[in-house]
Amino acid sequence: AMVVNTLQSSDISMVKRLSASSNPNAIVGEVIGFEIEINTTANTTNIVVEDIVPIGFSVIQSSINNGGSLSGNTISWSIPSINASTLILQYAVSVNAPTGAVDEYKNIAQITAVDQIDPDSRPNNDDGDQSEDDESYFTLNTPIDATDIELSLTTSNTDVNVGGTVTYTLTVTNNGVLDATGINIENYVPAGVTVTTISNGGTITNNTINWPTFDLSSGSSTTYTYQVTVNAPTGADDEYITIAQITTVDQNDSDSTPNNFDGVDSLEDDEAAVGLDMPTTDISISKTVDFPDSNIGDTIAFTITATNNGSFSATNISIQEILPNGYSFNSATTTIGIYDESLGEWTITSLDANETATLVLNTTVIVGENYLNTATLSYLDQIDDNSSNDTDTAMINISEDGCLKVYNEFSPNGDNSNDTFYIECIEQYPNNYLQIYNRWGVKVYEQKGYKNTWNGTSQGRATIQRGEKMPVGTYYYTLELRDNKTPSKSGWLYLTR
Repeated sequence: AMVVNTLQSSDISMVKRLSASSNPNAIVGEVIGFEIEINTTANTTNIVVEDIVPIGFSVIQSSINNGGSLSGNTISWSIPSINASTLILQYAVSVNAPTGAVDEYKNIAQITAVDQIDPDSRPNNDDGDQSEDDESYFTLNTPIDATDIELSLTTSNTDVNVGGTVTYTLTVTNNGVLDATGINIENYVPAGVTVTTISNGGTITNNTINWPTFDLSSGSSTTYTYQVTVNAPTGADDEYITIAQITTVDQNDSDSTPNNFDGVDSLEDDEAAVGLDMPTTDISISKTVDFPDSNIGDTIAFTITATNNGSFSATNISIQEILPNGYSFNSATTTIGIYDESLGEWTITSLDANETATLVLNTTVIVGENYLNTATLSYLDQIDDNSSNDTDTAMINISEDGCLKVYNEFSPNGDNSNDTFYIECIEQYPNNYLQIYNRWGVKVYEQKGYKNTWNGTSQGRATIQRGEKMPVGTYYYTLELRDNKTPSKSGWLYLTR
């Protein structure tokens, strides 16, 4: 007789799903459970189940039930038998931050071996679509991130003068649903300020402040502060713009990426920037002269006025006031500041808003080529925002014959006062020729290179003998200066005794 062995069969199927208590919209870092439900229609032996865990999850090995084991990214179960019933395999994972990889949250399981024949599927033949009933998958919705770190940066004052103090406050808030760890802050300090104190153990290297790494629980905030003094502006771009950002955090941030600052026009919420108003003011310069019509040898005074039209005190003001070669310096008086004649510089340490300072220069008009006197604002700590009033000038009018002035009365009586016919500045015209006539047109005196020496005595012309005193009366003079730039002069003079 012939014996025929009939191979047993069993229809084995599986379903992969989340455990009932797990969140299908889990967040990064959340722990969820997976279940694999195995069903058989007959006694089934030596069943092997494999579950491939994608990179979106990290398996908690202690949670694997029914003797399953993890190798690499695969959990395997070897099940001796299932007798026409259902078996539930379970394990738990924590949800990892998304990377953007394909199917990073698709979890696939299949039967890879069994003793019996399955009438509608074959073990270990998953071709990617889990189309047989001994294959199954579950895809978790892409998780939201567990943290949302927000950084804000504020100042105690944005409108501050040079030398003023400003306090910066950085506030870090965890708006996420899970605690954040490993947070680091970086704060860029611009050239327009100098750091004086830093709170919370922060340190500065070159122009960057860093604080120790810290953690922040969900929904909480923490603050960091530091103080600066404001430096004088140079006009450089962004010299008062302070920038801060989160450089690291262990968890993924839902709406920003740490350490990726790329400009103040595209700030993420873990980045912040704040600026100070550039310290500006308006120093106006004006200049006057007390005698605009002057002659060589005259003493005149220039008054230079500096007024602070701004809202800040102006500091370390320098005004250039160099006398041109038409003047000699006598003295200077100031209401504020110091004038250095050798440098031609008026310096004022501080000038309050709406305050005025004056400089008076006492000078003597001398022969020169330049009588235009200019005062110019050359430096101050702040930015002067109105350059139209930074300079002013004053000029005197010199008559064509310079300081030449004829004093047409004299009294040669020997009292040592007004004893000679005096012509002011005649020494500047050494080639002059003076002639004096009486009222009848008779020449009574002449001199080439006259030097203010005629005392009213005759040179022996006509009826008046040499050496005799001229009578009291009116005489007439002609003065040839013999200088192409200056015309001759003539007029009357009166001699009295």
